[in-house]
Amino acid sequence: MKSDVLGYQSPLYGRRTGQWKMNPLSFQYLHEFLPWDITDQVRANAALGGIPAYLHKFNRRLNFWKNISENILEKGTYVYSEAEILLNYEFREPANYMVLPGPMHQGKEA
Repeated sequence: MKSDVLGYQSPLYGRRTGQWKMNPLSFQYLHEFLPWDITDQVRANAALGGIPAYLHKFNRRLNFWKNISENILEKGTYVYSEAEILLNYEFREPANYMVLPGPMHQGKEA
């Protein structure tokens, strides 16, 4: 999409005037987003990597596991969809990385 919208052939080519790259949030500030106990803050940091956009999606009134359920495991949510978007951006054939493994065969005849 980036190349389609901002590429040389696009009507928007050359019109972008700036861009900010956000760094992950330092763990010491996580409590300002999610005022949970230290264990759940460590879990949230491990799950979200300190990405401010992901942290913003978590509801501070819900516990860690409820947020995981509603924001990562539920199809169609922002963070759930982000994995597919990143795979499409990084790999030429992302479908190879999205296939769930089937039953493992250990060389035994059925």
